[in-house]
Amino acid sequence: MESGASLDKEGNLKVGSPLEMASMHYQQVASRIQEWKRTIESNPAKFGELELAVHEEYRKGADMVLAAYLVMVHAVASFDAAAESTRKQYAVPLTRGRVRQIQLRLLGGLVIWIRSLYCEPSRRWFRENNPEKVPGIYIGLAQCGITNGISPALESLIVRQVAGTHSFEFAVDELQRQGISMSYKAIRRVAYECGNGLLTLRKREIERLRAGTLISSGELAGCRVVVQSDGGRMKFRYEKTARTGSEFKTRETAKESESDADIEHNAMLPEDGGRAKAKKRGRKTYRTEWREPKLVTIFIIDQNGKQVKNSKAWIDGTMQGPDALAEIIAMHLFRLGAGQAQSITFASDGAPWIWDRIDGILAMAKIPSNVTIHKVLDCCHAIGQMQAALKQFSLSETMLKGLGRLHRKQIRDGDWKLVVRSLEKRLSRHSELSESTRQLITRSINYLRHHGSAGRMDYPTFKLVGIPLGSGAIESGIRRVINMRLKSNGMFWLAEHAESILQLRCHYISKRLDERLVEKRVELTRNGKLDWDLLPREITPDHPLNTSA
Repeated sequence: MESGASLDKEGNLKVGSPLEMASMHYQQVASRIQEWKRTIESNPAKFGELELAVHEEYRKGADMVLAAYLVMVHAVASFDAAAESTRKQYAVPLTRGRVRQIQLRLLGGLVIWIRSLYCEPSRRWFRENNPEKVPGIYIGLAQCGITNGISPALESLIVRQVAGTHSFEFAVDELQRQGISMSYKAIRRVAYECGNGLLTLRKREIERLRAGTLISSGELAGCRVVVQSDGGRMKFRYEKTARTGSEFKTRETAKESESDADIEHNAMLPEDGGRAKAKKRGRKTYRTEWREPKLVTIFIIDQNGKQVKNSKAWIDGTMQGPDALAEIIAMHLFRLGAGQAQSITFASDGAPWIWDRIDGILAMAKIPSNVTIHKVLDCCHAIGQMQAALKQFSLSETMLKGLGRLHRKQIRDGDWKLVVRSLEKRLSRHSELSESTRQLITRSINYLRHHGSAGRMDYPTFKLVGIPLGSGAIESGIRRVINMRLKSNGMFWLAEHAESILQLRCHYISKRLDERLVEKRVELTRNGKLDWDLLPREITPDHPLNTSA
């Protein structure tokens, strides 16, 4: 394969062999050694600055050597055969391609211009399937995991900074300190493309689950698995585009995957709105709304109900509603081999959208009947409902604390029926309560009765077999994944951007970002189209899962 690289766009500074590039860098460093020596001798307090300068210089040297290896591997005999195999296995027919020059940025910040074979969709296929818009691929670079003009290690560094810091601005600053001088827009583009790539990977895994071709890794075989779900809160931004004068038309920027309730609510909003000055000057303004991202965590526990040490949880989430999350859970359970697990425990709060879909999740994940299934209502939420009901009665502080202590012990002992009877008797004796107050108390009573009758409050048994009684893992996940990155004062998101950063943050917090990035790069060598929209299948009691579909 004809290839080559240079340190300048014009091709004057050719990239040679690794030894030649190391020698070139040594000559550059040698000219600065005396300068560094004079700096530290004249002012030892500048050692910190010198440390940064030396490390930055040697990062450039590392990049120069890596550039040489990148050129060298293109000349290996087996490289062309591997590239041709990738070309033939691509999702659409590709031409034999032509060598093109592309800018490539490496981990140390060095930018090179490299020539590599670019194969685009065949013209005949493109004419017949133009709406697909499947991009071409740099076949040679794809063998090295390079898909978007930056090296794999640099891509990982950028997305880790974006996912781990509080904003893009912080990420830009931290990258500059490490010698990566990239603009705000470039870093944001890389982060969103990477997030969309991970979402695309997840979509294709779900499609394979539906088609019955998803491969199980067996990671959860023989393990005691816990699945916890919950929802958070973050603000979405919906733009209002000015027409003329003070006339405004609301432009919905969220995806079509919103729920019917959201769409109906948005349609009821007034077309005219925004700040007076913005309307007068014809500027764009926007409105914000709270939305609920839904999150799931999957982890393994020991015989005492504690997460196994040195094990990593799986965290995933979506803005596309409960059915989408249920299908995501089913996909992860299947591909991780939960069908061979010792037991699976679903532990969450009392939200109906969680419990109504568990049977559908198990069916979709093809969990066999010999796997023990536990369903646990978070004990703290049960106690919270009891306390909320007690506070509606006109009780003294002493009595309120005494009854609360008694009922809390009864709930933990599995005697939820005693608590329900006590609350019902007390409600019948307080006829002076208003209708709204009685409804609040009745709601709490029904909550306890419903989950208790379903066997989700059998806490003594759960404790005996070593099952966690709470959903603290997902509550912590909501705080660390959503609240600490996606929810803050003055932070508003467009729907597609929120989904992308949420995906990065989930894998960053679960310490699985790098392994998912590797899987993403492999997937994009088969089909480089970033398309993660997927209509979820309904998984509710009213719409039972059709496993034959």
